[in-house]
Amino acid sequence: MTKNKNDVENFLTVIEKNKITTVVEEDNGKYLFITEDGDAVTFDQLELDEHIKVAFCEYAKYVLINRSLPDIRDGLKTGQRRIIYAQNELGNFYNKQYKKSARVVGDVIGKYHPHGDSSVYEALVRMTQPWIMNVPLSIGQGNWGCEDGSSAAAMRYTEVKLSKASSSLVEELKDDTVDWADNYDQSEKEPLIMPAKFPNLLINGTSGIAVGMASKIPPHNPIEVIECVKLYVSNIVAGKENNTEEFIALMPAPDFPTGGLVHGLEQYHNVWKTGRGALRIRSVWHHEVVDGRNCIIVTELPYGVKPSKLLLQIEESCKPDERTEKIKVSGVRYVRDETDNKVGTRIVIALNDGNDPEITFNELCNLTSSQLDISYNYNMNVVKDNEPKPVGIFDCIDSFVKFREDIILKKTMKRLNDNLRRAYLLDGLAKALEKLDDVITVIRKSPDQKTARENLMAFLDIEEEQAKYIVDMSLGRLTSNEVSKTIDDIKTCHDIIDYCKNIIENRAARLDVILQEADEQIEIFQTIKDEDTGKLLYARRRSQYQYDAINIKREDLIPNEPCNLMISRDGFVRRILQSEFMTQNRNTLGNKSMDLAKGDIIKTSLSCSNHDNIAFITTNGRVAFAKAYNISSENSGCHMNNIIKLDADEQISSVTSLSNEIFQDDDANFVFVTEKAKIKQVKLNSFNNKVRRTVIACNLRDDDRIIFCGIAYKDSIITLISDGNRVSMFNVGDQVAVRSRTAGGVNSMKQSTGSKVIGGAVIQPSELDSTLIGCLSNNGRLKVSKLTDYRLASGRLAAGVKAMNLDDKSKLFTAFVFKDSEKAELDVLTITKKAVSNRINIETFGVQNKNTSGKMLIKLAKDDVLISANVVEASK
Repeated sequence: MTKNKNDVENFLTVIEKNKITTVVEEDNGKYLFITEDGDAVTFDQLELDEHIKVAFCEYAKYVLINRSLPDIRDGLKTGQRRIIYAQNELGNFYNKQYKKSARVVGDVIGKYHPHGDSSVYEALVRMTQPWIMNVPLSIGQGNWGCEDGSSAAAMRYTEVKLSKASSSLVEELKDDTVDWADNYDQSEKEPLIMPAKFPNLLINGTSGIAVGMASKIPPHNPIEVIECVKLYVSNIVAGKENNTEEFIALMPAPDFPTGGLVHGLEQYHNVWKTGRGALRIRSVWHHEVVDGRNCIIVTELPYGVKPSKLLLQIEESCKPDERTEKIKVSGVRYVRDETDNKVGTRIVIALNDGNDPEITFNELCNLTSSQLDISYNYNMNVVKDNEPKPVGIFDCIDSFVKFREDIILKKTMKRLNDNLRRAYLLDGLAKALEKLDDVITVIRKSPDQKTARENLMAFLDIEEEQAKYIVDMSLGRLTSNEVSKTIDDIKTCHDIIDYCKNIIENRAARLDVILQEADEQIEIFQTIKDEDTGKLLYARRRSQYQYDAINIKREDLIPNEPCNLMISRDGFVRRILQSEFMTQNRNTLGNKSMDLAKGDIIKTSLSCSNHDNIAFITTNGRVAFAKAYNISSENSGCHMNNIIKLDADEQISSVTSLSNEIFQDDDANFVFVTEKAKIKQVKLNSFNNKVRRTVIACNLRDDDRIIFCGIAYKDSIITLISDGNRVSMFNVGDQVAVRSRTAGGVNSMKQSTGSKVIGGAVIQPSELDSTLIGCLSNNGRLKVSKLTDYRLASGRLAAGVKAMNLDDKSKLFTAFVFKDSEKAELDVLTITKKAVSNRINIETFGVQNKNTSGKMLIKLAKDDVLISANVVEASK
């Protein structure tokens, strides 16, 4: 029995082209077919079930390769590639006029893609919709649908052209860089692959379902992807192995065109190697008061979620269940969609009175198949080496780099051949120019062009093609300027030939070209703007991300109330609500606020809110973040190792609190000041506040430590306080450059011998006139003065001015700033090393001249000392 496909095809051909008159079954099991012309053809018997198995597998493979899966090199499916090529042939580029979509579709199905026009137009629509494609490959004009699932207008109404990014897919087609094939009727040629200059597969992602295999790849930020390509190439050049962590630092998560918060990235490491893994995408929202009612305003939806489906789900969740009569979410009053092209996505979820927006939002996210928090799975199946294969992100990058090497090699070969030919012709011309007058005489004496060529070949010792080039040359080429230009052209040609040979023979040179191309592509993506808003589209990520999955935690149920953190020398920390501190009179001992182990003392304290991010700065100049609500409120607190991950030699040197919103501010900088008056600024968004482990924040000397950290902007003023009883102020934006996380600080306030910086504060210039400063001595005396009493220095290296009058036994303990208008609403909260706290309203202290000694704030026990003093909201 034969199972040969060709036998089946030959049999069908015989049946179609000939009229069979007789069929005879022979003794050996074969069948003899006799045509009306008397011809006889014999075929083996074929088992139908076996043939179906083979044929179906071949059909499935054909569908996978030619329709459903993208090619790993250019990231395009066959239909998409034909749409782009058809527009390229039409000259339908981003800097040209739009063309009717019907014309593009007509060219595609008429020349390259013999399928229905509706499927081609649907593919074109998806390539044009910016909420589907991270980098749209076409730009549309007219009604191209919306995120709610509304269909685009008919193709006769819409217009389209290639996007700017698509130019990088097609511009090298003219350089003989790819293989070509006949179209379905052999009347046209089409490219089998696009010479893509950027990794389109990872940037735009894909989804497709075929026979026995599906593919689902999320989009990623184009600049991050290209940076990964650069790192991959750099590792090849350096002979270095690829470190997944380094690549994840460059591309930490997918980046969806609809934004959202990507979380649950625990399997993301596995995706780089196997292409399999799951993550979640959560809606982005904020709280607003609309018509006097608390509302959840959803501004970013998970990728692929339709607003109409979300509204229906929320409405259904607010109705009693038919079986149990229970309401899943009771806090929603109504929901409406206010999305439009100007404001973007805006879903308004109005709440009933007394309902907390954050708790209600988390309830909505916990609904079964919630549209506010969805799962997304990597399933990276692609066409590689003309076979459907599963791949990882590393495979995609590797294939792209090898593909670009091949493209560069082919393009360089063409350029080399073109310049070799040009140099060959110009070399002959150069010989003619050396004997120009004689050459002219030879040509003039020749009866015809053929004879002229032969005479020149003999006279100049050149070949026929060179002689023809000289004879065909116009007289204008014989001017002195043109002669000089020809000599320069010859030199240029030989330089290009040397350059091309170097690229062809040297892989390092080809890799260097890839790096140059990557920088060019990054520059292109950094300049692409939204046509409606004019905003740069890819200068920053559109999707936020966090490594850990978002689940309902204590934060969802804890009010965001002001609190204090107390940290002991042995590493224990306790969170106490500020409402638990009772207001007392001046010059009193206070109350104990934390149970300490024997020999342990309070080291530092911080005022914050329950939901704040606490930045713990270590003695090694590293920083880690934790939520305040994660810190125990028990009397004895909990150990620091239960909150953040510290190395064995690390201890906490200072702490500060940061709101969640501040991490979204691109202009915010983290400013660090050390005991030895070193100061440093670093971009706040270079830190990930979701990571518990410590990361480098400032490069410190062995005998120095960070004493103050805060948030500064370009025009911020920083106030530094020294225990040498000095206060220094200067503009931190003008005097301190923003540096990388691994850099060290620069000198700031001049210190007297033995003095050190003990604190600092950052304010805005507009707040300077209305700000007061409270200076507290180590024996408990507090003096309140106007901050303007201390002059603003022109540079950061000033020694500062005297803070307050102190006797010989006293030193300046700390200082803090606050607004004059808020005095009555603020308390001074002090904590001693024995965990004794005291809380006194600051209104009881009048504003004094800076050269006074102040008034007694607290009375210290004989063997007790101050550990911290902070300004907090007044006790009610």
